[in-house]
Amino acid sequence: MNCKECGSEIPAGMSFCGKCGEKIEVAGDGLGPGEVSGAWLKQLLESEEFEVEVDDSDCDQLVATHAKRPNQIVQIKRDFKIVSLQSPWSLKKRMFGGKDGILNALNKANASSWYSTFYVDFDSDRLTTSFYIQLSSQLSGSDFLGLLEKAEEDFFRILNSSGLSEHLA
Repeated sequence: MNCKECGSEIPAGMSFCGKCGEKIEVAGDGLGPGEVSGAWLKQLLESEEFEVEVDDSDCDQLVATHAKRPNQIVQIKRDFKIVSLQSPWSLKKRMFGGKDGILNALNKANASSWYSTFYVDFDSDRLTTSFYIQLSSQLSGSDFLGLLEKAEEDFFRILNSSGLSEHLA
């Protein structure tokens, strides 16, 4: 195969051209933005032992639960060309005036994370982390699962280093 940018020969299995650095797109390697579906994501998550429910009113929204991993609310947002993943967590009941510690930990978490955004709903005592996967060219199943794993690793690292873990129920 030759690089579409500079024409150099590219050995099999390479992801980037060794001469110009162009990303190599392999036909059949993944799905394009319009091809990613709730059914495909369901199959991927079930391969990782998640229990997955599809929203009856919107087949692009899933709820994935797991005994040992963060639960995920997964949505394909086609207008924005992203897959949104949100993990909800219950917070401990606060005593009067107990918001300051949570807000300080929340600010530290958001300042430290490259992958996730953390936010708190004090009315429902819920912490949610959000992570987004951009659907730009092609997304393979291994790419999706790898990004999910990176987001989970980042979440737990930030959760512990920021002090947010002390506030979880």
